[in-house]
Amino acid sequence: MSMPHALRDSICLVLAAGLGRRMGGPKALMEVGGRPWWRWQVERLGAAGMASCWVVNGGVMSAFESSPDAPAVRTLADASAPMFESIRTGLRSLGRVPSFVHVLPVDVPCPLPTTFATLERRAAEGVAVPTRLGLRGHPVCLAGTWIERHVLAASLGGDARLDRLIRGWTTTVETPHDPDTTINLNTPRDVDAWLASGSSTHA
Repeated sequence: MSMPHALRDSICLVLAAGLGRRMGGPKALMEVGGRPWWRWQVERLGAAGMASCWVVNGGVMSAFESSPDAPAVRTLADASAPMFESIRTGLRSLGRVPSFVHVLPVDVPCPLPTTFATLERRAAEGVAVPTRLGLRGHPVCLAGTWIERHVLAASLGGDARLDRLIRGWTTTVETPHDPDTTINLNTPRDVDAWLASGSSTHA
């Protein structure tokens, strides 16, 4: 299912099909500052003016179905399958590939609007990845033409991985003013540190 974007032909593919064992359950549903994490992400995506498609497991899908304000564009993926299969499941659900797709693991806070825009400018017909203080982060921005040639290729085997596919195609983009690009909320301690950092107030 495709979704129009008011400013540009792009979408954020939010990967939320994992089991989140280190958090005790799906990370989309973890409590952050007294509310489910997915609500934070939805608000930040809205502030960035970015359309989204959520790739979720059965537990997250059930939670979304009982929440009227949950992301409307979502698709079910196999929680036991590799992340790359979640990416392909999400892309296929769009119906058509937009000019740019930002791949955002759900446990990475949505970036600033300027980060999305800069990544798209640098991706051109390939791939752009944000970096900060020497660390690579997310979202990975994939040009639609690159996706058609490399991600949706029928010849890819079951061991395909995005990090391997993008080698040789990636432009790195320094994001000094967006610390969330290199944040991963893997544990309760990570969540507490993120809330204490003040990044949660950024939009």
